[in-house]
Amino acid sequence: MLSHVGTINAVEKSALALKKYLNYEIYLINVFGEFDYLTDNNNFTVLNIFSFRKWPKTRIWSKLVIYTFTIISFFKLLHYYRKFKPDVILANLVGYIPNLLKFIFPDLIVINSIQGLPKFNTARKILWNLFYIKADNIFTMTNFTKNKILENLKVKKNIFKVENPIITKKIKILSKEKINDNEKFLFKGVTFCAIGRLTRQKNFIEILKAVNIIPKKLHSSFKIIIIGTGEDYEKLSNFIKLHNLENIFLLGFKKNPYPYIKNSDYFISSSLWEEPGHAILEAGYLNKVVISSDCPNGPKEILKDRFNSIKYKLNSHESLAIIIQNILDKKIKNNFEIKLNMKKIVKNYTMLQFSKKFNRIIN
Repeated sequence: MLSHVGTINAVEKSALALKKYLNYEIYLINVFGEFDYLTDNNNFTVLNIFSFRKWPKTRIWSKLVIYTFTIISFFKLLHYYRKFKPDVILANLVGYIPNLLKFIFPDLIVINSIQGLPKFNTARKILWNLFYIKADNIFTMTNFTKNKILENLKVKKNIFKVENPIITKKIKILSKEKINDNEKFLFKGVTFCAIGRLTRQKNFIEILKAVNIIPKKLHSSFKIIIIGTGEDYEKLSNFIKLHNLENIFLLGFKKNPYPYIKNSDYFISSSLWEEPGHAILEAGYLNKVVISSDCPNGPKEILKDRFNSIKYKLNSHESLAIIIQNILDKKIKNNFEIKLNMKKIVKNYTMLQFSKKFNRIIN
């Protein structure tokens, strides 16, 4: 990927799990520089595809770069395959490129880990039925995606739900880092935290619209912090200025977002879709009550209203506003049982659980 997204973290943790628990030798394919930060990590060997780093990161140009240069990268991948002779290739993004190797080396094991809900238009159906059916196994994050793939692919076997191993003890360690003095005011009163790329998918505009219809006299009693960068920054910033929403703060990208989650009272996910939503799970791990839209497919599948989360109707900022106001009026309490039930879900997303499932499927 051209910018930092949750999948990069998931790939790193998957690689570390296979190294730690199954003693695999790990090579990370570094296409656009997404794994530059792991170059000196002794657990992995980072294999660069391109040395250029100043790629466009947003809009149509980024999509053209991703698909064009990913196709070109096949020849470098072929070179690395012949040099290192791996037993398994685990492809987390643009998986049809590694599947091309199966036409040449049929004994190679290729696993496609689907990191989002694919939209099966005609072109994608053709592409997937040409290449993805060559995979030995397909991993999905949710049963919803698994069923969607089964509906659209000719292959009817070897598809498994395997959760990303994103939950580690390091999250708690990182969450204890101190907040900068000039940001401590953000956590006076009730604080709601949201994290993700500022894109249409994350739908942060819904949070802003919800705050805008809450009576202004209540605005001084709570704050909304949004962590992330992306193409929707200007749109969100303009909405905040237009409606004079002084209790909403766009904090930009944070290398370590966990202290912000830990010091907040609630976590909000306003996404149009998630698979399943890494930040949701990390917030649950840090004992935060999650407020989420009832979007497909992760939140709809793993979150239950008033059991392990508080849910509102997707694309209804009015219903989100009611939840926030009820929290401020103490009509909704910071429920211990909701946190506990969320913790039980989070246990499925550890490196140990991932390595056990992986080993069982491979063997």
